[in-house]
Amino acid sequence: MRSHRQGQTHVIGAFSVQEKRAIATEESRDKAGPPEVPSDARSDAGPEQETQSQLDALRRLYETILSSAAEGICGLDRSGRVTFANPAAAAILGRASSDLIGADFCSEFHRSIENDPAIQHTVCPVTQAFASSRPLRSIEDRFRRSDGTVFPVELSCSPIVEKAQCVGAVLTFSDIADRHRAEEEKRRVEAHMRHAQKLEAIGTLAGGIAHDFNNILLAVLGHCELAMLDLDESSSTHYSLREVVKAAGHAKQLAHQILTFSRQVERERIAVQVAPLVSDTVRLLRATLPASIEIRESISSSTTILADPTQIHQIVMNLGTNASHAMRENGGVLEISLRDAVPGPELLALHPGLRRSPYVSIEVRDTGHGMSPGIVERIFEPFFTTKELGEGTGLGLSTVHGIVKDLGGEIAVWSEEGKGALFTIYLPSHEQAARPVLPKSRQTLRGAGERVLFVDDEPAIVHLAGRMLVSLGYEATVCKRGREAFDAFRVDPTGFDLIVTDMIMPEISGERLIEMVREIRPEMPFLVVTGYNDVFTDEKAAQMGVKHYLLKPFASRDLGLAIRSALKNDAPKNGRAATDAVPANPVMELARTGSL
Repeated sequence: MRSHRQGQTHVIGAFSVQEKRAIATEESRDKAGPPEVPSDARSDAGPEQETQSQLDALRRLYETILSSAAEGICGLDRSGRVTFANPAAAAILGRASSDLIGADFCSEFHRSIENDPAIQHTVCPVTQAFASSRPLRSIEDRFRRSDGTVFPVELSCSPIVEKAQCVGAVLTFSDIADRHRAEEEKRRVEAHMRHAQKLEAIGTLAGGIAHDFNNILLAVLGHCELAMLDLDESSSTHYSLREVVKAAGHAKQLAHQILTFSRQVERERIAVQVAPLVSDTVRLLRATLPASIEIRESISSSTTILADPTQIHQIVMNLGTNASHAMRENGGVLEISLRDAVPGPELLALHPGLRRSPYVSIEVRDTGHGMSPGIVERIFEPFFTTKELGEGTGLGLSTVHGIVKDLGGEIAVWSEEGKGALFTIYLPSHEQAARPVLPKSRQTLRGAGERVLFVDDEPAIVHLAGRMLVSLGYEATVCKRGREAFDAFRVDPTGFDLIVTDMIMPEISGERLIEMVREIRPEMPFLVVTGYNDVFTDEKAAQMGVKHYLLKPFASRDLGLAIRSALKNDAPKNGRAATDAVPANPVMELARTGSL
């Protein structure tokens, strides 16, 4: 508002000098009571009182508008000093409105983006708006509260120009810290979604190649087994085949690592003692790590946990391999220890997922180059790696993290640059006695001439299965297509005692083959073999009416056990569970753990 007096307008905040004086006059009148008006002048008082009432109403309207505004609003004079501040401005800046009047806004409240000193008037965007007499619209900057905290704001500045001269300005601003936090959360969620999309892509790729990959591994492991059984264990050829089996086992574990965190593959959990698993993995690490790295092992626990034994192997192997990369240049010491632990108050505060109950603790410590805090924060992210291109996938530690969380445990990390690193795994103990480890044996469950129809679309698998079945004492008929197998069955529906079928095949799938056969012979027993170990589950088998299935890759012993289970129709539902109930096959044990 402006008052025209002698051709000039004086602006103070949102009110002109004339309005300020009128307000002051009204306040003094309120205190002194109504003035005495001469009787001869009362007839002329009506227009003056009406004008004053209008001014009072306008003042109240402006005060209501300014007080109700959520944005901070300040009036500034030509030098940048505060002449008016509404309640929102006072609340945002953390100072009473009366204390703001007369303050140099730039010096006291405006901060620079770079380093937090008071912003210079020469570069202050508000001052620049004065100089150019142009409004400043919706820019982001930072202000400082009276307690010293700096916060982001969005501000606008509108110069008040009179006769080509800037006589003041109206500054509006909002605290946008919540908006920044929301944007940061949005970025975090988007980054998480990108990671999830990566995992989904990896899962899709892994699922697409799993069938063929497991077929290849089955051929490698199966033929190696058949060849090793015909050779003397002391021969160099037998040794070479052992190395092939070991390499194939590592390839199998790598494929399963991808499936573990990309599709959260369910694995059978049994009660196992951790100590033998850790010791076996340490022996493997000693055989694979360079001599410049000293391995120290300390086992002081016989605790049982509920887990898949291969998961413990993966945890120790991945952490040990990760530690070795940190010491490969200068060597060092790798300490692997196992002990019982009950988390204390400090640990419980840092890891809310833990409980004050018995745990088994696996510690892996190295004397390598250590990690910065920024790297420690990211080490469990899938695909994050500090290794050179081609030296790491970024999957090892993320797999460890996924396994530990899946087992209901926690993982703690300590590291400093130049001082090495310590990974501590806490896994809840289990009261049930561990499943006994049965002695290894080459014994197999042989057939008695039963007639088995085997179908798979992979020629190498068909040829291998035929040899396995004959060596196990069965009469084998092998087919490369579901249609071919159905035609053989339809010619003589009672000519077979069991049908072994792959699931994913062209023209007629394994599931469709089962449906077609049972339309003719409903009681026909089936054994499903599949490489999609993350898709074909007990639930899927039950839906299809199949009681027995075997996961690829498998050895002849596994096939023999699964066939006997299917023919008896009274054994565990899947081939893997059946193999746990009898002595393990040494070749598959070598493929699983890398050692016999």
